[in-house]
Amino acid sequence: MHKPTLSAIIIDDELPAIEQLKALLEETGRIEITGSLTSPEKALCQIVNKKPDILFLDIQMPVLSGIDLLKALSGFEKIPYVVVVTAYEDYMLEAFRNSAFDFLLKPVGRDEIDSCIDRV
Repeated sequence: MHKPTLSAIIIDDELPAIEQLKALLEETGRIEITGSLTSPEKALCQIVNKKPDILFLDIQMPVLSGIDLLKALSGFEKIPYVVVVTAYEDYMLEAFRNSAFDFLLKPVGRDEIDSCIDRV
């Protein structure tokens, strides 16, 4: 097992989706989950305080969408790699236009996670 080398925060309004992604990431042994939130509004504070290397972000969430959060990050001093994790491929272009690093469709598989981490 590798010692975790990258820190990550997961933001998804569905707790089961967070748990599934967290399990996949922990299996790699390369990611340390420093936070997981169901509220994108509360995520901004955590991102500022914890300065994660990677942000795993859902798109469709109430109040603040993942795209809105991506736009808010553009003013940050240190912007994490943002990996969009969603069931809706319609958002791919908009995600990349707003500086997403990667775009993974749910359900996410281990190979996709490994490939993404390798590129980071």
